[in-house]
Amino acid sequence: MEKPTRTEEKVENHVITALARAMRNTSFYASDHPLVRLNIEDANETINRLLEKGREFVLKIVEDEIIADDQPLFDPGTGTANLVGACLNREIESITFRPGLTIEEVAAFVNVLATDPEELVRQGGAPSCLERAGVSHLQVEKLLAPSSDGTETAEMGRKTYASALDVLRAAARRARMGLSPERGPTAQVVSDLIDSIVFEQAAMLGLVSVKGRDEYTFTHALHICILCLELGCSLGLEHSQLQELGVCAMLHDIGKIFIPLPILRKPAALTKAEFEIIQQHPIHGALLLCRHENAPTMAPLVAFEHHLHYDFSGYPKVSRRYEPNFYSLMVGPADVYDALTTDRPYRPALPPQQALEVMHSQESHFEPRLLARFREMLGKYPAGSLVRLSDGRLAAVTKPNPAQAAQPLVRILHLEEETSPRLEEEEIDLSTRDLSTGAFRLTIDTVVDPTPMGLNVCALLGGNFYCTE
Repeated sequence: MEKPTRTEEKVENHVITALARAMRNTSFYASDHPLVRLNIEDANETINRLLEKGREFVLKIVEDEIIADDQPLFDPGTGTANLVGACLNREIESITFRPGLTIEEVAAFVNVLATDPEELVRQGGAPSCLERAGVSHLQVEKLLAPSSDGTETAEMGRKTYASALDVLRAAARRARMGLSPERGPTAQVVSDLIDSIVFEQAAMLGLVSVKGRDEYTFTHALHICILCLELGCSLGLEHSQLQELGVCAMLHDIGKIFIPLPILRKPAALTKAEFEIIQQHPIHGALLLCRHENAPTMAPLVAFEHHLHYDFSGYPKVSRRYEPNFYSLMVGPADVYDALTTDRPYRPALPPQQALEVMHSQESHFEPRLLARFREMLGKYPAGSLVRLSDGRLAAVTKPNPAQAAQPLVRILHLEEETSPRLEEEEIDLSTRDLSTGAFRLTIDTVVDPTPMGLNVCALLGGNFYCTE
């Protein structure tokens, strides 16, 4: 198939972004809301631009890439992570758009993506739902089943991420209606996360390190949950404690649903009045979780305390000092680290090493032993770091190596002038030794700041298709 031009590639990226925005906005508004409708119209118009030549337009989701007309999109836009995660969680791995596509058909597709996966199964699956809606110019299907050669483990972890995001969206919708989060689905997805972390700790930390920009409130909470579970595992917490910690961490930011969206998404520094409104979200969250019997016992306390800081310099202000809840103290470093290493409208993400340096400069905000263990857990070179190897090549750290903190797993970076920066597909384990000498074949010389180079390492890693910002 003919490779798409640069202009076509931009249009393809725009299609993905518009669809993702429409799906995201259904988490906040009804499907007939003008903003959702605008996104759907935008997506339909853009798709039909690609269909003008009378050909089909096909999107496929293959492992960690989205493929448009058999060509990988290396920079598919900030909405891709959320869209791909939702598709895979609904067993949609191929989407074919045909000439004649209508706005109503795109709207039906967006509604399918916004439908709870279990409910979708009860309705017969995505293809059946689209057929009943009269959709004939858009076809979805599942590709080959996951292989059993080791990649299945990563696939299971990614699907757990997608399930967790769906649970968080459902919790937000219930909270807006004055209902508490359903404990069953939340507990189950936390249990699945624990199993994934116990089975493959490095892979889970690697997934947390790559981010997009969409759905910050939801996915930030999921990142905190995973980082806290990783920390809990490193401390030797029992499964029941990890379960309680994970649920509390997932729900710690639930109070943000009461904060006006224009403030949450403001692309500039907040005014004093706006920040005072933001500071109310721990109180809102604690009150919401206190009002319902099925909320975990410690969840209201973690929601209230997660911004207090160990030295009580944070918020909300309290009349006297006391010993904060242990789970709240664990949420503290995870919350700050994820926030610092995530792009926000008002500032770019910090490289992992720099984020840890900032946290060290504010060490009074954290329980000292937990901060030390958190740094140890992330490794000497946290996932998402840009490094220069002993042979002079640049590489991005993809996963920590628990057995060898100074020898993580990396992917080589190429910076050819005529093409966009790209990472090699092959992952290199720096703990591999030369059989003849016993020395490491490659080592890390220095950590490189990607900012002056205009590089976004997280984007180069492909973004986390299930854990966007």
